[in-house]
Amino acid sequence: MRIKVPLVLLILLPTLAQAEPQASVADRIAPFISPQTLIICRLDLARLKLADLQKQIGNDPRASAAIQPLLQGIDALKAAGAREIYWTYNLSQAPDAIGIVPLEPGASADKIGSILLTTFLIPTPSYRGVEKVQILNNAVCVASEGALATLTKQLAPAPRPEFAAALVAAKNAPVTALFIPNPDTRKVLTQMLPTFPPQLGGQSTAPLSRVQWTTLAIDFAPALHGSVHFQTDTSESAKSLQESLSTALAAAKKNMPAAYQQNISIQQTDKAVVLTLETDTLQQFLPLVLATQRKATHVQSVSNMKQIVLACTLYANDHQDIWPADLKIVAKQYSLKDQAFINPLDPTRKDPYVYLEPKTKRRVTPPTDIILYEAHEDTAIDVAAGFADGHIELLSKAEFDQELKARRAGRQEKTP
Repeated sequence: MRIKVPLVLLILLPTLAQAEPQASVADRIAPFISPQTLIICRLDLARLKLADLQKQIGNDPRASAAIQPLLQGIDALKAAGAREIYWTYNLSQAPDAIGIVPLEPGASADKIGSILLTTFLIPTPSYRGVEKVQILNNAVCVASEGALATLTKQLAPAPRPEFAAALVAAKNAPVTALFIPNPDTRKVLTQMLPTFPPQLGGQSTAPLSRVQWTTLAIDFAPALHGSVHFQTDTSESAKSLQESLSTALAAAKKNMPAAYQQNISIQQTDKAVVLTLETDTLQQFLPLVLATQRKATHVQSVSNMKQIVLACTLYANDHQDIWPADLKIVAKQYSLKDQAFINPLDPTRKDPYVYLEPKTKRRVTPPTDIILYEAHEDTAIDVAAGFADGHIELLSKAEFDQELKARRAGRQEKTP
């Protein structure tokens, strides 16, 4: 079972602001929660200070490049009137996540939907271009068509008191992720994973079956820190869980730099076990998480390019092997969506993809000729190039420059 939850929740590191009553937060998302809801994530846009996030990234060029689309997306969402974003994962909608933005007075639903489609959501298995925007219960919802249809049928508040309790445990943290399995799900998960991996001690996962809900909270006051709150059914269950997690942590520390080993702690309080992660521990994972986010975003750009290159090939097939003069022609003739011409690596750029019109007819055009490529200034990441035979390839900046120099002669660069 693959769970697609946006990695952005792991990399947006906000600052503390005035707390909002958790009851009102729970009320806004309650209509979208069903007995099958497994994961709920929340990002409070109103409390984010992007300068602090950039400060945490430091001078790492790859990390800075990875975060830029997210920063632009956040700014755009705020300007459109969005206050918060939720993502939900339901077993009945597996493996798709649903993005939900409750509409505030004066917010632009159209702008919010467009931003979510192009800059903010991680692609789901149904993939970009298939995702839809729909207004439900005064909220902008983005997901695959099938997931939205399922959501519409079962759109009714379902009593989930553990959800409200999990929110309270987050202590108003601006970035939260709630894992709320029902009894059947807990049983299945422990059956699928009866023991911890050897790297985490190899002990039984049975104590995890007594966990009622789990809350991940990330905050930045007074310094970057996070916590994972495990709520069990009894104090005895919490004690067993604390022992099991302590064993796992001791095993993990064997492969962890000594400087970080003191920044993780586990404590039991009555029925709860809390795992605390301090600043240095979280920061060591930041470059890896950002790089993963960047790769996921690049996947969407490659998908866009596949659509464009395929449309160019279809055009040549329909026009006596003559390649299209520009991308506007194929966009209109083959009904390519506007999203196909937005590169999530740089969503505000007006010329995201550059088309190189071949001088020869399609049948004699060398299959290794570049006919489309990404236009961005980021030298720290690969460049996606589309070839005459239809495939897309990621090239290092040096490789791309060499290929382009060798094949550019005689072509005119054209953008949509």
